Amino acid sequence: MGTALHIEGLIMADYFEIKRKIDSTDLDLNGVLSVPTTAAFLQYLATARSIEYGYDRDTFLKNNNAFWVVSKIRMNFKKAVRFSDEILLKTWPLKPGMLIMPRDYEFVGENGETMVSATSEWCVLDIDTHRPRRVTSTTIDTSDDYLTNRTDAGEFSRLKETVDEADKVYERKIRSSDIDENLHTNNCVYTRIVMDCFDVDFLLKNTVKTFEIHFINETREGDILRLYCKKTDNTYYVEAKCQDKTVVKALIEFEENA
Repeated sequence: MGTALHIEGLIMADYFEIKRKIDSTDLDLNGVLSVPTTAAFLQYLATARSIEYGYDRDTFLKNNNAFWVVSKIRMNFKKAVRFSDEILLKTWPLKPGMLIMPRDYEFVGENGETMVSATSEWCVLDIDTHRPRRVTSTTIDTSDDYLTNRTDAGEFSRLKETVDEADKVYERKIRSSDIDENLHTNNCVYTRIVMDCFDVDFLLKNTVKTFEIHFINETREGDILRLYCKKTDNTYYVEAKCQDKTVVKALIEFEENA
């Protein structure tokens, strides 16, 4: 996250907000905020807010023998965020369901305009079995005291597409630097792996408009991912597989650069 760890957080009701000045390491080859950086910002916001609630990883693990994971993310890139822009990163939780805890986000420019909107779904995995736990089996607040306003990031897709060997783009081995403290591949790594399905020539001509990713199975150091990509209408469906399991599914919509 770079310098994001050194900026001051501000708590307003159930919102968590930080200001962030964009630097060159946050940008893609078109000079705009990259998908992996955006995913990293979302992860930082959720982590920082969980500390305020007392739901940080260490405390939550101690009290519940479980840990948080993100299961879905959808990002809507409304306006280009560029070098030296100062943006307000904002997040808030929504009322949990039986297994899912939704969280929304907005990145707001200096003129008050929303530059990026995003939504996510989180779940809790048991530390011993790595299987999902019901929210009510943990110390998470399940009262009605949650904000109800939503972003315009859109609804999650069903992602029912299929791929075959003709759609294969490349293979990627999971390395030690891809692994987080839960000893599996970090979600931000998958966003980079998915974006690597597109070459420089294509990306110089096209910018991501929406990016959606579903995290389905874990991978660990040494696992080999096979990446498949298929164009569907004006979107691209990407799927990563490891052996006989689907690891992630993603749907990316591009718009042609002017």
